[in-house]
Amino acid sequence: MSDMLLLNLVAEHAKGLGLKVDYFTVPKYRRGTHRFLLIENRVCQVVPTRRVKTNSDYPHSIAIQLYLPRNKFPDFVIHVLRSENETVFYVVPSGDLKKDTLLVLGSETIEFDKNAWHLLSAVPSLRSGSLQ
Repeated sequence: MSDMLLLNLVAEHAKGLGLKVDYFTVPKYRRGTHRFLLIENRVCQVVPTRRVKTNSDYPHSIAIQLYLPRNKFPDFVIHVLRSENETVFYVVPSGDLKKDTLLVLGSETIEFDKNAWHLLSAVPSLRSGSLQ
């Protein structure tokens, strides 16, 4: 899925929940990634994720990959997990991850972030309308 289609998918879902969503241009020094939205005045990086079988001895043990931002720019990372019959969004505060990782689906840690759009408006944004 292209970056723009992924952004549109997240933006439309967030708007459907009544959240304020804006697109913005990534500053020049952040070339190479265009997967950012401003949701409720929070910079959100949008990344696709996928299911991973963690161990062939445990076929029901499925995890998803979570990406750690390479800089402190985004406030949240929205991981988008798509399957044939559903799309799930994992809204993860950037500070919650210390490294790229796998989390087992159904674990308490990942279930807390599943469709956790409320996190975007739970704490006032430190940004005052500016991305600097």
